[in-house]
This record gives sequence, structure tokens and C-alpha cells, in this order.
Amino acid sequence: MAMVEQLYQWLEAGPAPGCDRVLSAALEHAEPPYAARIHQILATRGNPVSWAALAGDYERVCPELQQQLTTDGDRLRLAIAEAVRLPTETARLGALAVLAQHPTPHSTVALSDALRDNSRAVCEAAARLLEHIVADFVDQHGSVPGSNRAAPAHIQLARQQVIRALTEALRSFETHWRVEPIQAALWYARELGNELWIILNKPRTRLREIIQERLPKWDGPRMAGFLLTALRDPAWAAAAEGLLVQWSQPVEIAALLQHSDLLNDPEYRARLADLKHPAWFHDIDRYILQLPPGLRVMVPRWVCAVGMKESERTAFLSRWLHKGCPLLRRASVYALADLNLPETPRRLEEIAAGNDAAATFARWWLCDREHRARHRPAPSDAQASTCAPVQLAEREESAEFALMWRVVRCAPTKQTGILLEALRINIDAWSNHVVGKLRSEDPRDRLLALRTLATNEYAPRFKRELQALLHDQVVVIRELARTLMQSVARLEAEVGLPLNMTGKPPSTKTHVTSTRSVTEVRQELLRFLNELLETDATDGYAADTLHELRAMLQEFHAARGMRQRPPVHAEVMP
Repeated sequence: MAMVEQLYQWLEAGPAPGCDRVLSAALEHAEPPYAARIHQILATRGNPVSWAALAGDYERVCPELQQQLTTDGDRLRLAIAEAVRLPTETARLGALAVLAQHPTPHSTVALSDALRDNSRAVCEAAARLLEHIVADFVDQHGSVPGSNRAAPAHIQLARQQVIRALTEALRSFETHWRVEPIQAALWYARELGNELWIILNKPRTRLREIIQERLPKWDGPRMAGFLLTALRDPAWAAAAEGLLVQWSQPVEIAALLQHSDLLNDPEYRARLADLKHPAWFHDIDRYILQLPPGLRVMVPRWVCAVGMKESERTAFLSRWLHKGCPLLRRASVYALADLNLPETPRRLEEIAAGNDAAATFARWWLCDREHRARHRPAPSDAQASTCAPVQLAEREESAEFALMWRVVRCAPTKQTGILLEALRINIDAWSNHVVGKLRSEDPRDRLLALRTLATNEYAPRFKRELQALLHDQVVVIRELARTLMQSVARLEAEVGLPLNMTGKPPSTKTHVTSTRSVTEVRQELLRFLNELLETDATDGYAADTLHELRAMLQEFHAARGMRQRPPVHAEVMP
């Protein structure tokens, strides 16, 4: 026994990881007294390899050491990462059993490694456990891109680990052939992005056939992101539509509403319009007020997006004008105004007598509509030819401008100026869109467009458009237009000739460059703007978020090869 004790003492103090692996191998054959002694030595050594050996022999480990292993999240994660590579099947299964009792998303990458195990039992256990952990995580934290931007750092890290694990599970499918992690990957279809669709649409892959066979069984709220984005893929659109049109339960509709940022994508809206008469709204009046407020206000936008008769849209929105929820009432009046159907004026007149925000907007919209109908002059041939390109640009408004405009509109007043400076970075590319907003039916757009052009560089260039607003029905718009025209006149008097009436605004090179293509930068910009629109901006955006947005817009400008004065130097007019 003395010689055995000497051996234990040498192993306890010996180098890692060699001694740890010797002790781990000995556990498989050790009788209980010797196993207990080895457990103590491994715990004393306290490195990931020694803790992995304890995880592999967890059932025989004393309760005190079990607690030490499982109560420290980092220790357990590192131990499981090592344990899935233990030499014996029994130890690897034992480690997975520990993780099943104490599941953590931080160990999902280790599970994706275990999917490639030579042991069928280990592969099966890892697949089921990975699906279980991801199911819990998606239920708690959602699967919409950017939904955890304000979450604690450890949650964001866990999400990254989950996405990495699912990506590896997809790539190695023809090695493990387990469908459980594939189903989990579909829950995060939007996070996985293009890589998912590249894998699913590979030539000669069986994965697409396997998934489509199981889609009816897998159908449910967690699949909302996959089914919605699948509408844009010709190979998957029919299968996705067949399931989506049948959704009608409150939990299913809530899952759809969580992906409302997709409505900001014109291409997606076009696909959604082809979804004719889904069952989504058949019983929605019964539970719409039970939905969380953030989801409830999105319902009118979905009603406007899907394929249905205009009379049906109007009926839904008109009913919600009289619901007791101010947020839903306001969202419905905005939706009716955007549709601008023949029935819209009468419906807005019904609520215009109130004192809330919806009634105020209704009165504003009706008054503005009446004024424009009475006083807008018919354009001359010259004016018509001048306006035609702008009208075309309005119809073809770029997705990045449309999203940026909405971000500015949604931001609190204290940050409007900062966001307008960021918008001006690409003003030469977006000037037609901004001018189009000066002609918008919505007074809020006209006012914001005026503020966008309220600089010494841009106001003289668009003097003709500003003059058209000197007789606007809205007082604040008239006054701002008058102030800008006075400033333009003052500037022209100082230099003795009209400013920038034929050329572009003065410009200088920006110091920002981009090594990426316009397409790459644009895709990232669209994703970021979508995330901002899903963020609660009531108290404003964080400083680092605004800095990131500005940097992204500058890179977009650089990628397009534009040359203009950096908006940071633009002098705002009084």
C-alpha cells in the first residue's frame, strides 16, 4: 500500500495533462476505495482535464465533488469540452449525462463535436441533448436577429455558441445523420442566414428531402423565422406557404409578430403579398389585446402586407380604431393613412373628434388632404418633366434609405439632429428620395425632409423644392421653409450670385475607405438598420450604437465611390 500511496503522491504533483490522463484511465478499472482516492486527487489538481475525468465518472463521485463540478459554470463548460474526447464510450456518455442534468448553452459547441463520435450511442445522446438545450434557449431568448442586443454579455456569448454549434451540426450532417440538431438549426434560420440556404440547396444533398418530409411534424411557433424567410426561396416557398396559411393560434401569431422587422424589406413584402388569405386573423379580435404591447402594434402592418381584399383590410383596421388600446388605435390609423384607400377619409373622420394621438393625426391628415386637393396647382409640361425622375425615384426608394428614414422617424427628438447628420453622409445618393419626402402626404415626412436639407450646402441646391412649401397647410412647415429661403437669400447676397443651382454641393474627400464590395456593405447596413427598428428607442440609442451606424454609413459611402463634403462639417442654418 505504501508504494501505491507514493504513486498517488507523484501523480498528484506530476505534470498536466499527462498525469490527469493516467488517473482518468485508471478510473475505469478502479474499485470504489481506489476510485474515491483518485477522485480526490483529480479535484486537487483542478484543471479542465482532471474535471473532465470526474465528469466521466460522475455517478461514483461523492456529492461534495459533484457540487464543485456543477456549480461553477466555466468549470463545467471546460470539463464537458474535454470529456467528449475521453477515450472510453462509458466516460463520454457519463459526461453527457452530467450535462443533461445541468444543461448550459455554453456547452453546445462541445455537443456539436460529439455528433461526430464513432459511438452511435454518444452521437444519439449528443443530438438529443443539443436539441433540448437549444429549445430551452430559444424559448427564453427568442431567435430574431438582434433581439438580445441589450442582453447581458453572457447571454450574447451563449447565443454565439449556439449559432456556432448549429452551423457545425449542419455542415457535418452527412457524418452524423441526426435530424434533431437540424430541426434546432431551423429555429435559428435567420441567424444562420445565407449559409443555411446554401447547405439546404446543395446539389445531390438528401437534407432538403429529409427536412421537407418532417416539416409538418416540426411545424410550430419556433419555426416562424424559417418558414417566413423560406417564402423567398423558390425551392421552399410552396412548403412554407402550405404551413403558414394554416396558423391561427395566439402563440403562432405571436411568433410571427416577433419577426415584424422582415416587413422593412421590400423584397420580402412582395413575397408576403402572395400569401393569400392566411388564417392568421380569423379569430384575432378575441385575443389581440392579450398580446404584449410591442407585438400588438405590429398587427396592422401585417394586415396591410398579406394578400387580402382591400375591403377586408379596411374592416380590420376600422374595428381596431375603436379598441380600448391607444397603441393599437394609433398603429391602425397610421396603417389606414398609408393605404390611402377611398374608404380611408370616412374612417378617419369617425375618430377625428377625440383628443388622443390617433385623433390628432386623423385631423391633421384630413386637413392636409383637403388643402392639397384645393390648392395644389396642375404641373406645367416643364414641371412634369422635371418631376418625373423624382417621382420614379420615390417609387423605387432604396431599401437602405427607407430603413434609415424610419430610424430617424422613430428616434426621440433629442437624437434627430445626430441621425440627420448620419443620413447626410449619403445625401448625393439619396437626394431624390429626400426631395420625394418633401412631396409626401404625411406632414411628418415633409418636416423631416426640410430639416435634412437645412444646411448651407443643401438648401441652395433645392431652393425650388423649398419654395413649394412656403404655402404648406402645416404652420411649422411653412415657417421652416420661409426661414430656409431667407437664409438662402442672405447667402446669395453675400456672394452676389445664386448658389449651387446647377452643380452639386461643395464636397471634400472623406477619410473612410472600404475594402468590401458595395453589396457586402449594403447587406450589413440593412441588417443593422432592421435591428435598430426592433430596438426600443424611447430613451434614445446608445452612443456606441450611433457611432457604429455612422461608421457603417461612411463605409457605404466609400464603397460607392462617392465624393462629398463630410456632413460633420455641414453648417446648420438658423
